[in-house]
Amino acid sequence: MKHRFRTALFAVTLPLLTVAESQAADHAWQTAAGHRLAPLKVSADGRTGFTLLSTSETGVTFTNELQLLAAGKNQNLMSGAGVAAGDIDGDGLPDLYFCNVEGNNRLYRNLGGFKFEDITGKAGVACEGMFSVGATFADLNGDSHLDLYVASNDGPNAYFVGDGKGGFTNLTKQAGLELHRLGCTTVAVADVNGDGHLDLYVGAYGENTVLRGGADVSYTTDRYGNTRIRGRHARRLVLENGLLSELGDTNILFLNNGNNTFTVQSWTDGTFKDEDGKPLTSAPLDLTLTAMFRDINQDGHPDIYECNDFQTPDRFWLNDGTGKFQAVDRLAIRSVSVFSMGVAFADLNHDGWDDFLTCDMLSQYHELRMQQQGQTNPIPVRPGIIDDRMQIRRNTLFINRGDGTYAEIANYAGLQASDWSWMPIFMDVDMDGWEDMLVSNGHAYDTQDHDAGEKKMSMGTIPSQMAHTVLQHYPKLLTPNVAFRNQQDLTFKEMGADWGFNSTQVTHGFVQVDLDLDGDMDLVGNCLNNPALVYRNETPAPRVAVKLKGKAPNTQGIGARVKLLGGAVPSQQREVQGGGHYLSGGEPLLSFATGASTSMTIEVTWRSGKRSVVTGVRPNHIYEIDEASAGAAAPSSIPPVSQSLFADFSKELNHTHHEETYDDFARQPLLYKKLSQLGPGIAWADLDGDGDDDLAIGAGLGGNLGVFRNDGQGKLTAWEDPAWATPNIRDQIGLAALPGSSGTELLVGWSNYEDGLELGPAVHSLRFTGSKVELAQEIPTTLTTTGPLAVADLDGTGSFVLFVGGRVLPGRFPEAVSSRLFRRNSGGWVEDVALSAAFKQLGLISAATFSDLNGDGKPELVLAVEWGPIQVYGFDGTAFVDRTESLGLAAETGWWQSVTAGDFDGDGRLDIVAGNVGLNNPFKPTRDNPTLAYHADLNGLGTREILLAYREPKLGKIVPRWDRKELDPVLPALRFKFPRHKDFSTAGIADILGDRYSSTPRVAAVQMANVVFMNRGDRFEPVELPGEAQWAPVFGINVADFDGNGTEDIFLAQNFFAASTSVPRYDAGRGLLLLGDGKGGFTIQTSRQSGILVWGESRGSAASDYDGDGRTDLVVSQNGTETKLYRNELAKPGLRVRLKGGPVNPSGIGAAIRLIADGKLGPSRELRAGSGYLSQDSLVQVMHSAKPATAIQVAWPGGKSTTSTIPSGAREVEISETGDIRLVR
Repeated sequence: MKHRFRTALFAVTLPLLTVAESQAADHAWQTAAGHRLAPLKVSADGRTGFTLLSTSETGVTFTNELQLLAAGKNQNLMSGAGVAAGDIDGDGLPDLYFCNVEGNNRLYRNLGGFKFEDITGKAGVACEGMFSVGATFADLNGDSHLDLYVASNDGPNAYFVGDGKGGFTNLTKQAGLELHRLGCTTVAVADVNGDGHLDLYVGAYGENTVLRGGADVSYTTDRYGNTRIRGRHARRLVLENGLLSELGDTNILFLNNGNNTFTVQSWTDGTFKDEDGKPLTSAPLDLTLTAMFRDINQDGHPDIYECNDFQTPDRFWLNDGTGKFQAVDRLAIRSVSVFSMGVAFADLNHDGWDDFLTCDMLSQYHELRMQQQGQTNPIPVRPGIIDDRMQIRRNTLFINRGDGTYAEIANYAGLQASDWSWMPIFMDVDMDGWEDMLVSNGHAYDTQDHDAGEKKMSMGTIPSQMAHTVLQHYPKLLTPNVAFRNQQDLTFKEMGADWGFNSTQVTHGFVQVDLDLDGDMDLVGNCLNNPALVYRNETPAPRVAVKLKGKAPNTQGIGARVKLLGGAVPSQQREVQGGGHYLSGGEPLLSFATGASTSMTIEVTWRSGKRSVVTGVRPNHIYEIDEASAGAAAPSSIPPVSQSLFADFSKELNHTHHEETYDDFARQPLLYKKLSQLGPGIAWADLDGDGDDDLAIGAGLGGNLGVFRNDGQGKLTAWEDPAWATPNIRDQIGLAALPGSSGTELLVGWSNYEDGLELGPAVHSLRFTGSKVELAQEIPTTLTTTGPLAVADLDGTGSFVLFVGGRVLPGRFPEAVSSRLFRRNSGGWVEDVALSAAFKQLGLISAATFSDLNGDGKPELVLAVEWGPIQVYGFDGTAFVDRTESLGLAAETGWWQSVTAGDFDGDGRLDIVAGNVGLNNPFKPTRDNPTLAYHADLNGLGTREILLAYREPKLGKIVPRWDRKELDPVLPALRFKFPRHKDFSTAGIADILGDRYSSTPRVAAVQMANVVFMNRGDRFEPVELPGEAQWAPVFGINVADFDGNGTEDIFLAQNFFAASTSVPRYDAGRGLLLLGDGKGGFTIQTSRQSGILVWGESRGSAASDYDGDGRTDLVVSQNGTETKLYRNELAKPGLRVRLKGGPVNPSGIGAAIRLIADGKLGPSRELRAGSGYLSQDSLVQVMHSAKPATAIQVAWPGGKSTTSTIPSGAREVEISETGDIRLVR
């Protein structure tokens, strides 16, 4: 076969075609300045979607052939082949070229009317015996005729130069483009160095499977036990920790010399640099399936994205403009798909920046997920590591933040699963101006199948010549191709069947191409052992099509960015790409939705930097724009960076939280997250009594409480004291601070979660008197782990109560636990057993705060409950009464993690804001289908096993979230009850638990959004926070007027990395500021606007004007890494307000402050001891109003209200319980 291949490759007997042979006419062009245009023939009787045309209708009878014997010998061949589209003969109709793995490739000439003629023989591009996989058309020599580049699995590749009449000449060897034995895949085309010539980047996967047989490799072991790998493929294997891993091959960058020759670029001469800007020292050996050129950062230069398989992670190279590339910053993308097949780019949210999606293999279907391997993800790294890039086993969707970084939100968008996927396409199917998602999928054999895999293991070593017999044990994977409609809010709905895009043929490469010249994009797919798919787009909506006539040698305008302004949406943008789709290369035609618009504008930014503008653009027309008439370079599309609201002062603080690694899963293997990394809390309080806020930060086991003294000018200095000099023997969790007449009391919660012992403290009371610190009291622990702390004056008498929330019973999560309530007397804190009775077996308390929700002067206790609702308890004078149901909160069960209150609509009633896991998660419960957890001691070891579950509509039963392989170690009897994974795939929880089903406790969650509950007086109305606020879990929450405009804003501390291997970490947050509009609505601030960048696992956060400038600052803790301190520098300065209460409550904890301006009351702000997440804000408030404030109203604990006139020019005042006001400054 090799000999036949080389003979065929250099045959050059290539008869020519003439345009006259075409039965179709081009558009009826009209010439205009700098462009020409023509009307499109658009049917008004269509429907949204596609019609699959038969082979008898089209004449496209091509089938990509792969026999079992060849597939067994080289499983790489099962990755299929692609298709290329382009007008090879200049008749205006795009033609089609199909790659064939085992047979001959085929070139089909478009005759019009969806009729095609096989002209392979005439054109001489069959590539007989070449194992062809990828192809693309492009004018590589700049003569305005399309050339063809074909990638081969085993090489050499083929370069055919077109004559513009359908004829080709093979110049592979002369051009220097052969590439032997690389296992090439996708070909991408762009002008990388700006010289006008189109260069090539060729992805390589590996010519053969090594570890799965068929490769030239052997192993020897010397007398010292060292294993050596030998053979031609030895360089593609690495031995790590006794395990062999297979690598791929070296991708190739060819620079076009401009004379039909190309030069290979070195990987180690500085052309490619690592994240730190250092030249690579060796060429990467990646399993590359797709390589794409795209101007990803929109600086005018084509960058490279590589989709790599297995343990070779994706690579993302940024072009510096000279054709040299540097790996993107480690924090730019936080995760990538494991089995990354294809990539697609589009501006999905119309913010002017390209987003992108990579495809993996997670199934949409429960039964397949239970039968297939690969649900688990990498084990999380040690606490505090934030710049690692994890590989996760699902699709990944990256939303461009506009600052060179991306948030991964596939779960939020609903695009996380599309089965064994190959090629994603972003395409506006319904022509509403928003790009939808199409994905090809399927596989010849489901080599992820558990049962077949176990059978293979039982067969022992299989000779390579018999490898094909093993494949026969695997089932075929025939899943429908999928289509997702963009719902215009970064969420998508599956529409494959509705749109007629649901073929179950195994489909690999796809192209978008306007086969009938009606201006919308039709689809053509290459299928394995089945005829190619040809889809006619039936969408009748009006559109504009754009093609480019570039200046030679880039005659198709590859790399240009095209915008349509004023169409169905204000702005749509696309980029003209050359190849780069999975094994495929589409037509460089762009289609835009016009909606009802009748006059629009097209803007083209050419690869040269020049700019063309066409105005008065009409719907249902095609425009060909000529670069020869382009004007001066376009202005930069990147907005200038303005000063941010906050400045980062973390280096001045110089604090790092200490967290030891603990294996939660050794005790409860089916936990879906760690409970050992929940801290720290953080608190602002005047500890030393000098009038300004000092800072306290909790620490983990082996760390030390962090305490920092404030010098009054905003300089924080570490405070050393014997009280916290000894390393912690447990984790410190929640903090709360109480100023008193004889000093300030700092309450520190201690967690016994890791040791599980009913010994030691639950809470320490540290008494600060000036510079003196003493341990005033130790509140003993119970078996229940300490959670949040919150303090309040229940009746306005100054008699404080302390709520100590129960977080979890070690080893028995999610069993409900009890919380306790303490009263303070002259001897310290004493549990009030009667009041604590209301909190017996209450639930898993994540956060707590006291807030006067009904304005009666008596605070309610508000609790964030994991596997429960936001609970509200009122004190009736003798006991706490549960008001959750009556306030409309009981149904909102969730994984609530934090809670505080704020007056977001300015009506004086305090609303509730609560942090949850967010909507960027794999669970997505609803009221009709909640996420469930069945929990019991199922194996008699004294700990709780957890079966996460949900209702599967197709099966009509409640089913497990995890597959049998994950449950087997904990529930070994399942192997006997369900011998095959296929049997388990239809099993419900009732089948699994059997007789124990009815007696097994379960908890439910229906709400995972981060929510503001608006106070309507007699009830609370849930309102989800804006979209980006749902992309990550929320821990710390702070309410303040951060920008100083007189309305309340919200800060959210985000992220959670300590998930189980079954749930990838949540890392799409960086700390989020939401500016309130005073009506209950919020606007997201970008990191550039806010200045806040917290990359790690944020926990507690606290607000204070610690530098006394009248602007509210922020401190945010991170688990296991640096504490972030942000100084507010841009807000309009406000009025600092101190309260002077009685001797027991000198700071007025529980009071609410409102400014009066122009005779109107502003929003209410409360003083709290304990709120948000394990933390406490300053008791000195900074108040703002849109108009100059003249007075201050204070609602004191117990119901008393005072109103005080603000002295002229005041920047800080102190108000007493009698309403007397003192000017501080």
